[in-house]
Amino acid sequence: MLERHESLRASFIWEDLDEPIQVIHKTVDLPWHEEDWSKLTEEDRAKGLEEYIEKDRAQGFDFTRAPLMRWSLFKCDDQKHYLLWSHHHIVSDGWSTPIILDEVRSVYDSLANENKSILIYRRLLVLKQSEKCLKNKQLIKIKITEKKKNRKQNSKRSVRETDRKENE
Repeated sequence: MLERHESLRASFIWEDLDEPIQVIHKTVDLPWHEEDWSKLTEEDRAKGLEEYIEKDRAQGFDFTRAPLMRWSLFKCDDQKHYLLWSHHHIVSDGWSTPIILDEVRSVYDSLANENKSILIYRRLLVLKQSEKCLKNKQLIKIKITEKKKNRKQNSKRSVRETDRKENE
């Protein structure tokens, strides 16, 4: 996303200049913050989110350092997360914000589907491995059974041979 949208890699310089200059960086590190709130009550999560947003707004942005945005992810449980995108309106206006959020949603959906595919593939591998193990166990069982039969036959033969020798 940062590669496709130049404005998300922008910083600005203006000191000792007649006009501000927008600088588009080739690469930037995305500020990312995560917290696990899965042990908190819903009430504590709501309060924590309000407090975090208040602190985040107070932090502001340094226009000389790109990117002029941050992302924060709060895990509520395995199925529910809060994702907070803080950005200055200079990098994204009312027209581009929905485009960026749609792109984020699209990337998330893609990753979620990929993870589902990976899980399905892993389950298939486990099943195949289980089938293989089962076949191997059956083969081992068959071999053991055959060995037991051979031993019994050999022992019967040796008993018969012993009986023959005694009868002669």
